[in-house]
Amino acid sequence: MTIIENLKRIFDRSNGKEFDYVFNCGGETRWSQEDEVYKARSYDLSLAIGKEAAKRKVKCFIELSTGMVYKPDSKPRKENDKLKPWLRLAKWKLQAEEDLAKIDGLNLCILRLSHVYGPYTSKYLGTALCLARVYQSEETEMKWLWDRDLRTNTVHVEDVARAMWTTAEWYTKTGPKKSPAIFNIVDHGNTCKFPPAKSWYEREANIFLFVM
Repeated sequence: MTIIENLKRIFDRSNGKEFDYVFNCGGETRWSQEDEVYKARSYDLSLAIGKEAAKRKVKCFIELSTGMVYKPDSKPRKENDKLKPWLRLAKWKLQAEEDLAKIDGLNLCILRLSHVYGPYTSKYLGTALCLARVYQSEETEMKWLWDRDLRTNTVHVEDVARAMWTTAEWYTKTGPKKSPAIFNIVDHGNTCKFPPAKSWYEREANIFLFVM
């Protein structure tokens, strides 16, 4: 079945009421895919759900995007900084942001996430920590192409969930906006890339779930 055919099943509730909030956490998260993959699995998904949310007058539609839409710079990026996606994944996320903003009646908030870590997050940081654990067991240093001065912005998955709900509540209390509300979701850890594998693993082991 296509996304469109599934919308009624996704949105209809047994009590006949509509959802107050809709959170779009979907989309293709693998790196280095072709444009067609990101368009079909991320962009088309976002637009279809956004249009349905607008039609049903959902009070707040939260679109999860990525901080990789910004032009790279040595300084932390702010929400109004220049945009220049540097991955295909980010390019289609930004395109979805821009086209969602054109949907009449859509109460849109965009959350641009940094690298998410924590339970059940198996992407960038989860993979790096698993590698760190292997190198620790071998008692060797895991070397990187970059030195520790390069920062990797992070945020815990529970903080992302909290930000999503807090944003939705804030939006409904303050009322519809002339343009989409955009927030960067990132912690204040100033994480570097990276300390030696052994020390990094030992420092972070208490908050990461390892899938071995």
